[in-house]
Amino acid sequence: MPILRWLHPTYQFIGPVNFEYNPAYVGYFVAHARPVPDVVSWHEYVCTPAQSTAYCMAHIANWGTHVTYTNFAEAVAIGRTLPFMFTEWNMDPQEDPRYLEPTVIGPWVTAAVQELEKLVPQGLVGAQLYAADSHGGGFQLVDSSNQLTPEGVAFAAAISASG
Repeated sequence: MPILRWLHPTYQFIGPVNFEYNPAYVGYFVAHARPVPDVVSWHEYVCTPAQSTAYCMAHIANWGTHVTYTNFAEAVAIGRTLPFMFTEWNMDPQEDPRYLEPTVIGPWVTAAVQELEKLVPQGLVGAQLYAADSHGGGFQLVDSSNQLTPEGVAFAAAISASG
């Protein structure tokens, strides 16, 4: 890292990139990384295909709890919190037919974008929806014909509504 920082003094370095929320791991990492990362990150998904749509909707609120616990772990470890990113987020990391159902994915994406906006004051600096394109199962935003998927339509509407 010292060489990378010397070569690229304006770059910000992110780490760890965890596949799921894990405040104990983030706290340990920031306490022992030299230098301390500029931003921490993890992935956020709320459910699996086996879980109900109501469960998927309700668990969006867990993102705020995850941030609170991660910020606390950082404060204990290094005396301050760091900006964070969700380097992947979506309803489900697996292929799920609900991604192709506008009456399900539309409200879910709208609620997710609203929750992300609430996390900005807690340090959210970026959130990457998984995946933009080239992924089967419907959870890409653009399909192989370069058309918006139902999730793509919902995402565009939610972002437009958020101003």
